[in-house]
Amino acid sequence: TEKTYEWAYPLTPRTVTDCIIIHHAAVSVATPDQIHAAHLANGWSGIAYHYYVRKDGTIYRGRPENMIGAHTHDENYHTIGICFEGNFSEETMSDTQLASGQWLIADIKTRYPGIDIKKHKDFAATGCPGDNFPFDEMTGEYNMTGEEIYAKMNEYLATLSAPDWAKEELAKAVAAGITDGTAPMIMIPRYQAALMAYRASLK
Repeated sequence: TEKTYEWAYPLTPRTVTDCIIIHHAAVSVATPDQIHAAHLANGWSGIAYHYYVRKDGTIYRGRPENMIGAHTHDENYHTIGICFEGNFSEETMSDTQLASGQWLIADIKTRYPGIDIKKHKDFAATGCPGDNFPFDEMTGEYNMTGEEIYAKMNEYLATLSAPDWAKEELAKAVAAGITDGTAPMIMIPRYQAALMAYRASLK
């Protein structure tokens, strides 16, 4: 999910990318906007991470992927920071959030083949991302391709119904021929989203 942030200072492009660093939010619930506000309060440009993965599996962009982050001291110049909502020193990760993280890492690997993946605590005196964080599963211990992860996640999401607050609008979209309404929770490629938006513009 793309978000627009108001940056306190201009961001700096990164010229080297050879590592992904994994973090947890260290709190059970936090929105991207709350993370952004907290990092602004630290005197930073804004949200320190490039991606933020919420418990429901939604992936939010933080800083643009090609910009320097502020997530790991002395290591930001060459790394991409991914943060997962939750405190994995105390809780465990859902299959949905895990699948989203696996898909995101596989997607980044298509742009940076051979990129290394580390934990925040590999570089600093911290417990981040927590002893319960499923690092081996998250980082491809099972050698799943991005396509396999995408299919696995959509297999699960296809079992879910639309949230109650969206059902009325979904029914209207089905009646208007914008979508057929099946599997409303699965991920779709951008071209499908564009087609639905175009159909809606014709109504």
